[in-house]
Amino acid sequence: MGVDGSQPHELRAVVVADAEGYSRLMASREAETHTLTTACLKTLVDLIGDHGGALVKTTGDGAMVEFPSAIAAVQYGIAVQNRLKEQNAEIPDEMRPRFRIGVHLGEIMREGGDIYGHSVNVAARMESYADPDGICVSEVVYDLVKRSLPVGFESMGTHELRNLDTPLTIYKVLTDLPSSALNPSPRTLPAPLSLPDRPSIAVMPFTVASGNEEGQVLAQGLSEDIATCLGKFEELFVISPQSSSFYEGRKRGDVKAAQELGVRYLLEGGVRISGERLRVRVVLIDSMTGRNLWSEKYDRQLTDIFAVQDDVAFVIVSTLAGRIKRVESSRRNELVTQNLKAYGEVLQAREHLWRHTPEDNARAQIHFLAALDHDAEYAPACAGMARARNYDWQFSWGDVPESGLEDAVSWAQKAVSLDRSSARAHAELGFSLLFTKKQDLAIAELREALELNPNDCDIMAELADTLAFSGQPDEALDLIGRAMRLNPSYPDAYLWYQADAHFSARSYNEVVSTLARMTNPNMGSRLLAASHGHLGQTDKAAFYAKEVMKTQPGFSVNAWVAKQPEINAGEADHLAQGLLKAGLPA
Repeated sequence: MGVDGSQPHELRAVVVADAEGYSRLMASREAETHTLTTACLKTLVDLIGDHGGALVKTTGDGAMVEFPSAIAAVQYGIAVQNRLKEQNAEIPDEMRPRFRIGVHLGEIMREGGDIYGHSVNVAARMESYADPDGICVSEVVYDLVKRSLPVGFESMGTHELRNLDTPLTIYKVLTDLPSSALNPSPRTLPAPLSLPDRPSIAVMPFTVASGNEEGQVLAQGLSEDIATCLGKFEELFVISPQSSSFYEGRKRGDVKAAQELGVRYLLEGGVRISGERLRVRVVLIDSMTGRNLWSEKYDRQLTDIFAVQDDVAFVIVSTLAGRIKRVESSRRNELVTQNLKAYGEVLQAREHLWRHTPEDNARAQIHFLAALDHDAEYAPACAGMARARNYDWQFSWGDVPESGLEDAVSWAQKAVSLDRSSARAHAELGFSLLFTKKQDLAIAELREALELNPNDCDIMAELADTLAFSGQPDEALDLIGRAMRLNPSYPDAYLWYQADAHFSARSYNEVVSTLARMTNPNMGSRLLAASHGHLGQTDKAAFYAKEVMKTQPGFSVNAWVAKQPEINAGEADHLAQGLLKAGLPA
């Protein structure tokens, strides 16, 4: 209990499951319904331990479970629904209990073995919106898991929920998934990867011992920042934070993660926020022996968070590579600012940016501009604005898309002028220049970005795509392969870039097989339409042409091709002919 007599708050993901139509089933077949529902509830309880959760309570037709992370909670929900489908496959539909599941992350309070509070109420409301055999999650859960699980989502819009003051956006989880989605392991790791010839490390998602949603975001940002800082040293092989995030919720010291990621060392950490102080504990683990090689605790004012990051990064680098001399790394961090509000706004903006929808692109810009209100010289916010405005121009989003590319170049140039050591700033300038058809300058900026951060797999992938547009598909494919090795759980964009290189090489079947691995195939619809068009597969080409028109109703082949980076007329015509063969309007 708090010093003022109040109950302490804890940050937890809450899962509420309930049998749909239970009263109706009991009225018609009481004995059978009771037996079947009891068996289903046993399955719900049996699966909790596999995902690190704890049972709060069961009712006659449902259960409430808590988890330390949103990822673990969603994985549990998917596992439950898939197991129940298998378990009840032979039961007639009219007799089968069908559960609805809701998930929310927020602060809870405990009393008498139960939990209560606003977050519990929200989780219950999420459950009521789920389909039978389905899962619904709140926006905060969606934000945390969408890039970390091979799961599809469908927005159900914003709703006024009973007894809740603030409207909430609800997302449906698309649960028709392979078994690989049930466990927190990367989708592209069928077997352990061999160790690189350099000291290799993965920074695992930091846990939050206590705190609110801000603490969760802070822990995520800190682990990502440490990985970014380590990646600047060529002596090290550093796994992308995106791949490491798949292991959120795993038990501490799980050396299997190192084998799956192909690294020798794991860095684990925990964050505790107490008043205005930030406490961080880190442990370095040798996966070959399972031994803790080094551990350290840090206690700082929240305004010193970046000093904590640099301290941790320096000690790890020194431990893994004794040849590395002490360096001043504080100015090399791309997220340098002493303003935590600016930092938090950029973290939120990036989550919206990578959803790749017009609405989220607009929201990303609101957050980037808010970051600049807090710190007018914050280079990452300027770099983010460059990417968002570029998307406005490419996809005709926003109120003034026609000026988007000019704005993108301007924002990227400002980011570089504010921090010439920022790899992301140079990468965004290269990305913007690419679409002005200044390919040589774009390649030069991206190569400089990669020199500043040799392990930044996103920059590798973006350089690969630029090389593909420049008629260098072989180098592009080699580079994207390296990026995928550094980020074994790479996002869809990597497959998009790889497909661009295959298309440039006229390897249309490779384009199709590459894009088939995307979790969101809408991004690849244009290239799939063009590839099937060149292959003479008219039905498939027409199908993807329709998908293009759904997402871009005013699509025009000539207008789209004119926006593409190719400066070679033959390459531009190659794309145009494929799109026209698919039946897209000129």
